[in-house]
Amino acid sequence: MLSKRIRFIVLIVACSLAGIFLFQCYWLYNSYLLSTKQFENDVQEVLQKLQTAHVVSELKAEGNITGSNTESSKAKISMLTRVLQYMPDQFPTDSATSRSRSIFYSFVDTLPEKPNAGLRNKIQFKGKKLTISTGYNYKKNEFAALEQHLRTELDALLKNQGIYSTFAFKLSNASAKGDNFISDSTLFANSTKKKFQVFIGLSKPYLLQITVSNHFQYVFKQMQWVLLASVLMIGITILAFVYMLRTIFQQKKLSEIKTDFINNMTHEFKTPISTVSLAVEAMKSFDVMKKPEQAKEYLDICEHELKRISVMIEKVLRMAAFERSEIKLSLQKKNIGKLINDVATNMRPQLEQRNASLSIKPITGKTEAMIDADHFSNVIYNLIDNSLKYTDEPPEIEITYGINAGENLLEIVIGDNGIGIPEAYHDKVFDSFFRVPTGNLHKVKGFGLGLNYVAGIVKKHNGTIELKSSIGKGTFFIITVPV
Repeated sequence: MLSKRIRFIVLIVACSLAGIFLFQCYWLYNSYLLSTKQFENDVQEVLQKLQTAHVVSELKAEGNITGSNTESSKAKISMLTRVLQYMPDQFPTDSATSRSRSIFYSFVDTLPEKPNAGLRNKIQFKGKKLTISTGYNYKKNEFAALEQHLRTELDALLKNQGIYSTFAFKLSNASAKGDNFISDSTLFANSTKKKFQVFIGLSKPYLLQITVSNHFQYVFKQMQWVLLASVLMIGITILAFVYMLRTIFQQKKLSEIKTDFINNMTHEFKTPISTVSLAVEAMKSFDVMKKPEQAKEYLDICEHELKRISVMIEKVLRMAAFERSEIKLSLQKKNIGKLINDVATNMRPQLEQRNASLSIKPITGKTEAMIDADHFSNVIYNLIDNSLKYTDEPPEIEITYGINAGENLLEIVIGDNGIGIPEAYHDKVFDSFFRVPTGNLHKVKGFGLGLNYVAGIVKKHNGTIELKSSIGKGTFFIITVPV
C-alpha cells in the first residue's frame, strides 16, 4: 500500500514538473520571438537614423537648414525623411521612363506672437522644389569609396543600440541597374537572416541592404533575466522534488528498519522470557526445590536470562538517551592499556565459550588520555563482542593501541579474522538499526545499535572511527581520539 502511494505521489509530482517545464518552454519561446522582433525593430531604427543623418547632411550642404535643434528644422527633416521612405514607389524601374522626378514640398513655420501687436500667430508658407535623380547609376568604385564611412556609421549606430554582431551590406542603384557593391560577399551570400533595406541620400539616392550575422547575443542580453528566473524556478522545483523523494524513501526505509527492529526485539525478549518461564514452571511442577543442586541450576539459568534482558533493555535506553543528546561525558585521564585489559578480563567467559584468542599489544610506552572510562569501555566491549559474533572459525582478535606523539592522538586498532563486511555497507554500518543484509534470517541476533553507539561515543570524544574490511578477510576498526 505504501509503495503504491509513493508511486502515485511521484507520478503526480512528475506530471506537475512536466507541466511547469512545458509552460517555461512556451514562455521562453514567446520571449525569444519578442526579443527577435525587437532586434529587427532596432536594426530598422538604426537604418532610419542613418537615413535621417544623411538627409540632414545634404540639407545643411544646400543651406536649407542651419541647425537641427529648432522645431522648424525637425519638421523639415521629418518631412523629407517620410518623402524618402515613399520613394521606392515613385522610382522608375524602366529605362524608358523619366530618369528624374521633381517633388514639391512645403514647410510650415509658426511665428511667435509679437508683443502688444494684438495679432494671432501667423503662418508662413514656403515652397521648395527637390529634384531626385533616380536614374543616376553609381559605379562600383564610387560605392567602394562610400564603404568605409558607411561601415563606421553603421557600426557606431548598431553598438549604440546594443547590437555587437558582425554585419555585411550591399549597395545598389535606385534604378536597380548598373553595378552593385557588397562589403563582405561571403557573409552576405551565406546569411539566412532577414535583410533590411533603406534608401540613402536625397539628390542621388542609392539602396542600402544590410544583414546582421548573429542576433543571439542581443537576444540573450534581452532575455538574460527571464532565462535566469526560469532556470532558477525550474532548479528550485527540481531540487524540492528530489528532496521530497529522498525524504519519502528515507522515511520508508526508516519505517522498514523500525519494523524489523521491533520484530527482532520482540524475538530477543521472547527467548529469555520463555526460558525463565520454563525454569520457574519446572521448579514448581517437579519438586525441584527439594533438589538444591538442580534448583541452583535453574536459578542460574533464570539469573543469566534476566541479565540478558537487562543488557538488551540497557542498550535500547542508552541509545534513546544518546539520540536525545542526554549523554554527557565525564573526561578523566585514564590508562588505555589498563582499560582494555579490564574489558578483556570481564569478557573472559565469552572468549572461552567461543574458544577465542585475544592479543593486546601496546605500540608506545605512553598510553594515557582524557576519556570517559565507562563509555569508552562500552566501545571496546561492543567491538570485541562483534568480533566474537561474526566469525565462522574460532575468533582471533588483536588489539593494538598507542599514542602518536607527533599529532598527540590516541590510536586503537581492533582487528579480527571474521566474515568481513561488504564494501557497499561500510558507510551504513554506523547507522541506527542497520544490520548487514543476510536475507530474512540473521544467524546472529541483535538490534543494530552497537556500532551506532560506538561511532557516537567516539565522535563525542572529538575523534574518528574508520572501518577496513572485505568479505572473508576479517574486519579492522581504527579509532583515533585526541589525547
